Amino acid sequence: MNRLEKAIWQLERLEQVSATASPVHRMDGRWKLLLALTFLCGVLSLPLHQTQMFLLVLLLPAVVAFWAHVNYRRLFCLSLWALPFAGLVALFSPMREVAGILLRAVLSLQTILLLIETTGFRPLCNALERLKVPRLLTLQLLLIYRYLSLLLTEMLTMHRAVMARGYGRRRLSVRLWTILVGQLLLRSLDRATRVHQAMLARGEDFTVCKQSSF
Repeated sequence: MNRLEKAIWQLERLEQVSATASPVHRMDGRWKLLLALTFLCGVLSLPLHQTQMFLLVLLLPAVVAFWAHVNYRRLFCLSLWALPFAGLVALFSPMREVAGILLRAVLSLQTILLLIETTGFRPLCNALERLKVPRLLTLQLLLIYRYLSLLLTEMLTMHRAVMARGYGRRRLSVRLWTILVGQLLLRSLDRATRVHQAMLARGEDFTVCKQSSF
């Protein structure tokens, strides 16, 4: 399984995990969103030099993951992707604050991932809208998530076609990568145009952001 196949599998698995029956999954999405925001505000307000407090707070996502029947080991591994970005910020900070910055980034990403896995992306967008977040913003988030898997599938199809014609070549040249990116951009624009026309044909009015019918 290559990286594209793994990314598609993770998106499909996210929908399956969000449908799990647990006390956390059954909570109203608005409450989970407000609790997550409160926790993030608390994490961001902790002094960076008090590393022991971050380590104690790190137990809370693990407890919630256990209660929600979510694999915390996998969640923790995914949250480590935040370390390179946080490391760039830590380069310009005092040494005594580096650990706090890294732990803060890991905790924040764990909270977001746990919120999505226990709610689902579509119910989460619905919860945002019910909390009076502008409909245009939630619709854009939903469209990005909905067609991300389609974009990854298109990339996977193109990659397989190139590898099938590469006669065993595993690495692609810069020129070939440029062509693939251009073709992917053209296909994405074509698909976006067709999606926009389909939504207009079904009565979607983007000027007033009425309820979407798809």
